[in-house]
Amino acid sequence: MLPSLFLEPSTPSLQVRPQQSKRKDNEPHLGLFVPAEEAHIGIHDAIFTRVSTTKSASHSSSAFMIDLQRVSFMLRNCTMRSILLIDKFGKGTDPTDGEVLFCGVIQHLISRGSSCPITLVSTHFHEVFTKGFLSLDLPIDYTHMSIFLNNGGESEDDVLPTYLYKLAPDLVSSSHAMGCAAQAGVPRHIRMKAERVSRLLSQYKILELLDIRLDEEEREELRRMEGIVRRFLAVDFEQDGVMESRDWMTFLRENILEKGGDISVNALSSSNDS
Repeated sequence: MLPSLFLEPSTPSLQVRPQQSKRKDNEPHLGLFVPAEEAHIGIHDAIFTRVSTTKSASHSSSAFMIDLQRVSFMLRNCTMRSILLIDKFGKGTDPTDGEVLFCGVIQHLISRGSSCPITLVSTHFHEVFTKGFLSLDLPIDYTHMSIFLNNGGESEDDVLPTYLYKLAPDLVSSSHAMGCAAQAGVPRHIRMKAERVSRLLSQYKILELLDIRLDEEEREELRRMEGIVRRFLAVDFEQDGVMESRDWMTFLRENILEKGGDISVNALSSSNDS
């Protein structure tokens, strides 16, 4: 139970937690004795949950479809006096699609304003915060489950988490899945490879993940294509003058596909003047 946690009405509480941090230890206490001197318990009309999904041969739907049906039902039927418990919604499909659905649900609840139900959400989607998909300025109480990291693995590179089972404010940027894998007995060489791949993907260093048997010509072609993509992503298409230009295709071809020069409005203007 979390007697010190006061949930403001219309303010969702979002928890980003490490793997195996035992968030479920608190759930069985709902409705039981409150270990506090006093407690103000409001009147609620319903409790909606997306906590765990059990597959059965009698159901033709996938686990992800069942999750969607549950979340859809709660969003269509909840009121400002309802309680919503959402645990790791968005898993079971492509990570990008899962993140988008997760963000959509959170933004929908916030858009209800004073009619937003009391909502408790836990997730491992750290990128929705680090990449700005969900603004940290939104009216959300961010929390995480505390852990203590110690070097207790097979080598100095292994950092194992010790779970403190205490709620703490603010966000965390990692689920410490490799530490959880170490505790589960996953071989070290597999964990080290997984950690390297995860790090390079987060830094968009795709070339370093490719087979080293590529010849120099193939590697150079990949570098060229990577440069094109990076220059294209750097263009701000909402800048004044970019989309309104008659020659914006010429600008893209000359400054991205061919030479990768200055991708600014000034470069666009000079291209048009010529």
